[in-house]
Amino acid sequence: MTPVRTANLELVQKINRSIVLNVIRDKGPLSRADVSRRTKLTRSTVSSIVSYLTKKNLVRETGLSSSGVGRRGILLELNPKAYYIVGIDLGTLNTIAAVVDLEGKIVERVEHPTNGEKNRDDVIERVKAAIHEVISASNLNLQKIAGIGLAVPGLVDSKKGMILFIPNFGWKDTPLREILEEEFHTPIFIDNNANAMALSEAQFGIGRGVKNFICVNIGIGIGSGVIINREIYRGETECTGEIGHTTVDYNGPKCSCGNNGCLEVMAAGPAIARRAVKAIREGRKTVITELVEDNLNQITAAVVARAANQGDRLAREIMEKTGEYLGTGIANIINLFNPQMVIIGGGVAQAGNLIFDPLKRIMKKRAFSVPAKVVKIATPSLGRDCTVIGAASLVLKEIFKSPKVVSS
Repeated sequence: MTPVRTANLELVQKINRSIVLNVIRDKGPLSRADVSRRTKLTRSTVSSIVSYLTKKNLVRETGLSSSGVGRRGILLELNPKAYYIVGIDLGTLNTIAAVVDLEGKIVERVEHPTNGEKNRDDVIERVKAAIHEVISASNLNLQKIAGIGLAVPGLVDSKKGMILFIPNFGWKDTPLREILEEEFHTPIFIDNNANAMALSEAQFGIGRGVKNFICVNIGIGIGSGVIINREIYRGETECTGEIGHTTVDYNGPKCSCGNNGCLEVMAAGPAIARRAVKAIREGRKTVITELVEDNLNQITAAVVARAANQGDRLAREIMEKTGEYLGTGIANIINLFNPQMVIIGGGVAQAGNLIFDPLKRIMKKRAFSVPAKVVKIATPSLGRDCTVIGAASLVLKEIFKSPKVVSS
């Protein structure tokens, strides 16, 4: 057999294995006959592939089928404990590290302050320490770790594993994949945190089975992950989804990106706090001052939301205005992408209806009526850990993806 034909055969085998593994993962438990029917592969091919996947411990037998006539088939399912992934959510305030199984379930988790104000090397050393700590706590060795995924709050070249820019850290052109591979000698995958959040919800959360949706992450910054045809849409230079740097008020304050009135500088967490501090210094009376014992440096978006929930007039005005700005930004997304769903997460989204009621009102007012009627506004079903699970999903996506056929 010629080398070319041998290579083609090997590619077909890899594709078929991926097809069988994904069917068992998504639809299992299934019998070999069920797998054959769903994949259109012959029973002998399925049997051979299942034997291979069983030897690799990726698939396991789990009882007998209870339906049908004749001999009952042995059921097959994914073995979620065959390998594990480490996910890292490198947040501006906190770093979360988690060991995740092949079904996206967290088996161990640690969390520490990021200390983003320190230099880059200090933060990276803390990331390394968190990875070692969570692996040790899970009682696993590195041979059971299939890879490490990182979600970071900035621009990323995911192919090169390079952080291009993290505004809140001041990082530029950081070869994070190369740095971590030297330490852990395992595959490293890096992406923007909003993309990771979107991927987690697509694989394991409320976005599962949804063809087109946008995931918006609202915290210290604002970003979004765009899912089109169930895949992350990255754009030509992987700068897609920077909704936080779309202009919503030309007369607004200067943003970290250099423009004025970006959505991020008008509606992210620091903007909420800044608006409260300004009003207090102008003489507005509010319970916010009591909540922080007159220390205005302690005012955060969470404090403002707490005051608003207590009925404080100023706090409610601030949250109302924040929701309106966000509604404008979401309307822009809907008009551009016509998604089935917009998932809104992050710290600011924890304010609930204080944010969502004005957001939905302005969104319906500013978006085209046809896409606005069909879009569903939702919150992440995976909660606060959706980003760290998304970081792990960067690795899972590689494990389960089909090899690409390159035409000659």
